[in-house]
Order: sequence, then C-alpha cells, then structure tokens
Amino acid sequence: MSSEFYINIKSIPDKSSIEYDDFFKNELKKIEYGVTINGVYIPGWLYWHVNHWHLYKDYQDPINHSIKRINSVPDLRDNEWMIAEYLTEAERLMKGLLVVGSRRLGKSELEGSFIGRNSTIYQGTQNLISGGNDSDIKVIAGIVDNGLKNLHPYFRFDRIANDWRKEVVLGYKDKKNIGYEWSKILIRNFDDGNNTEAAAGTTLKTFIMDEIGKFSFFECFEAAKPAFTSPFG
Repeated sequence: MSSEFYINIKSIPDKSSIEYDDFFKNELKKIEYGVTINGVYIPGWLYWHVNHWHLYKDYQDPINHSIKRINSVPDLRDNEWMIAEYLTEAERLMKGLLVVGSRRLGKSELEGSFIGRNSTIYQGTQNLISGGNDSDIKVIAGIVDNGLKNLHPYFRFDRIANDWRKEVVLGYKDKKNIGYEWSKILIRNFDDGNNTEAAAGTTLKTFIMDEIGKFSFFECFEAAKPAFTSPFG
C-alpha cells in the first residue's frame, strides 16, 4: 500500500510538533478532494473511509481461531471501490445514488461513513439520516456515533447537542463552555411511508434514506426534494 495512505504513515506528528497543522491540513485536502497515487485517482470519500473512519469488523483470533469483532479502519474491498466510483460519477452529474444489494454488501456502514465525512469536513451543513422505522435508523445512527468518536482529535468535534433520535450538533466549546456549531446530523423517521413530510424544513448537504425496499418511499422522496435541490443540482 502507498505511503500516501494515512494508515501506512509510520510517524504521525503529535499536537506539540510544528508539523502537526500542515500534516493534517494535507490529510483534510485528501479527504475532501481525493488523491492520485501512481496514476490512480482515489476519491475523497474512499480515502476517508479506509484511512480515518472506524467500524466493527470480524477478525480471526490467531491463537484459538475464534471469530471476534474489532473496532478498526475498514478493509479496501471491491465493494467500496465500486461504490466510490459510482459516488464520484453521481456527484459529477449532480445526481443521487441508489444502492441495492444483498446482505454483507455493507450498505449501512457505507451510509454511516458518508454521513460522518460530510458532517466533519463541510461547515454549516445539515446531513440527514432517514428511514421507514426507528430500528433501521438506529443502526445507521450507531455506526455514525462510533465512527465520529474514533476519529483522530484533529477531526473530532464536540457534541453541542447529542440526541440521536432527533438531532446531533457538531462543533466546539470555548473555555466558558459556550458552544459554536459546525454542522448538524438530523434524524427523521418516515414511519413506513406515512410521514411523507419528515424532511420538510431542512436544507441538506447529505440525504440518506435507508432500507427503501421496506416501505413506500417515493412520496417521501418527492416531498424531500426541495431540501436538497439547489441551483447546483
């Protein structure tokens, strides 16, 4: 793997180092714009996902060969590579992306990572996690919560509000404990398609609608369109 990847860098500057800010500003640039390595472009979300994001994955204990769970950066699988290409194309065309697949594709983990990245690097944004029921929404919310907690401190924000049923506000607090907002993660339940106006009143950078095969989502999607439609697409 390339030494351009954060996970392969042997010595990470600590906060006391004069190299600290420049190093992480360069990482932020790769997360936002991507990086080209040996002529191959790695999109920003994919770089973020396999270098800075954390999730629970299976591994085999080398002693007794039992299967355990570890909180770690994800593997770079074909799944992530293909999704990253489709995301890049969707952004180029100013379109959304519909992902349909079997179990173990990792859709929930990918959705969580995408919400985590956008709420971390884009100031002043609203980023929506939605679905047809509380159970599905809680899965995504838990993934995002875990991933945000495990970011490097340079990228990790305080929680000005931390209600995973309604709204999480990322930001920072000064010495007087006054909070300053950076971005929001909104939670909305379309209630099996009965609450079509769940996304009303939002202006979205990111719109995730999970498990659309479980409910009649089309009217919900149509009602949500004004929230993420802009002069740019």
